Amino acid sequence: MEKPSDSSLRIYSGPWYTIDQCGDCPVPGYLVVTPVSLAKSIDELSVEEQVALGEILARAEWAVRQAVEPLKIYCAQFGENNGPLHFHIFPRTQEITRRYLEENPSERDTIIDGPGFLSWARRRILSYGDSRRMEATIHKLRETLSRKA
Repeated sequence: MEKPSDSSLRIYSGPWYTIDQCGDCPVPGYLVVTPVSLAKSIDELSVEEQVALGEILARAEWAVRQAVEPLKIYCAQFGENNGPLHFHIFPRTQEITRRYLEENPSERDTIIDGPGFLSWARRRILSYGDSRRMEATIHKLRETLSRKA
């Protein structure tokens, strides 16, 4: 299936941050939070952006929990590509966890390595399977975030 346009992936746009459905790894509810200023690091953010950061990450996580009901939510910032600062909000759902454990049976009886899991997902989940499910999740995330504004 064809990848949707960037504008169709926008979940939220505010004065300090935008939230988009990730286009590189099409897991419903995998969000990318980016400052409008496109700062490259947290210390480059203005005081106002720094204050708003915790709130926007909490709102994004809350929206994902409401829309996707995951087992776990990962929140990460890596910055390896030296592009703008951004945060990954990744829902580890039962379905994705099952698939991961099928491919990594040695982790069945251990605590899952979150960064390793996220890396695996970004390498393995490359196509939009159920476009209606993705569209419904995006719609629910938009609705949820607008209610918590």
